[in-house]
Amino acid sequence: MGIFPKPAGDNEDDPAAATVESQGPRSRLDEALQFLQGPASLFDDNQPARLEFESNGSGRNFRFATPRPGAFTENNVVYGQLYRCSEKWQERPVIILLHGGGRFEYRFTFPSIARRCNQAGYNVTTLVGPYHFQRRPGEVGSWSGRDYLEFSELMAQAVAEIRALVGWLQAQDAPRWLSGCSMGGWMAGLTACRDSRLASVVLTVPAVRMDWRRENESFGVAFARPGRGSGEPWRH
Repeated sequence: MGIFPKPAGDNEDDPAAATVESQGPRSRLDEALQFLQGPASLFDDNQPARLEFESNGSGRNFRFATPRPGAFTENNVVYGQLYRCSEKWQERPVIILLHGGGRFEYRFTFPSIARRCNQAGYNVTTLVGPYHFQRRPGEVGSWSGRDYLEFSELMAQAVAEIRALVGWLQAQDAPRWLSGCSMGGWMAGLTACRDSRLASVVLTVPAVRMDWRRENESFGVAFARPGRGSGEPWRH
C-alpha cells in the first residue's frame, strides 16, 4: 500500500491489499513505522542526479529520474532549468530556487530573478517539486492537509531530489546556495538540516506546520488520494 494512491483498479483483484486497507489505523501505523525505519527514510543518502539537458531551444531545461520513485510515472521525473551566467559558470555560485504552490511564481517570477542574478554574476537553477505542474498525475485530486504520512513521503522525495541536484552541482565544482519560498522554504530547511554541502540557505516565509490552514476543508495541494478535498489548484 503506497503512501500516495495507486491508479484506480490496482487493488481490485488483490485480496491481500484489500485486507491491508481494511485494517484501518493499524495498517497506517505499520506503514509509518516502515517509512521511518526502512531504507527509504528521509535521511538516506542518495547518488548525484544524472541530468539530461534538452538539445534544442535555450539548453537550460533538464530532467532526471527521482531517487524515490513511486506509483505514478509522471511524478517519477524531475524537471528543472539551469540559468548559466557565463561560459565558465562553474566558477560562480549556483542558487537553487524552490517554489511554493504557485505556477506563476515558477513560470514568471523565477525567470525574472534568474536573469537579474545572471547579470550580477550568479547562476540559478530551479526544480519542479513532487506532484506539481507537469509532475501532477491526472488520477489524483487535492489533499486535505491532515495526512502526516503522505506529507512526510512527499517531503522525503523533495529532499532526496534536491540533494541529488546538489550532488550533481558538487561534481561540477560549483558553489551551492539554496533558497526556498513558502513550502519551498520548508523543503530548503529540511535539506539544510541534512546536507552540509550547501554554502548558504535562505528560507523565505517558509511554511512550518501542516495545520496552518486547518480551518479550510482543502489545503489546495494538487496531489494525494482521489476523492479527497475539492480538487482545486494550489492556493498558498
